[in-house]
Amino acid sequence: MGAKVGKGEEYGFILRFYNKGLRILRHVLRQLIVKTMEKAEKGEEYGFIFAKTIRM
Repeated sequence: MGAKVGKGEEYGFILRFYNKGLRILRHVLRQLIVKTMEKAEKGEEYGFIFAKTIRM
């Protein structure tokens, strides 16, 4: 009986960790795109397409 509660808590923790990881990943990707855009003008087009893909 007690195992059910433990599994639920474990699942919640994994979900929270997953969402946090996604947020960090998105931030890192955005920073990468910005740096790429600064380096090359063509990077702007690729960065825009890449950002659009992430949002989907």
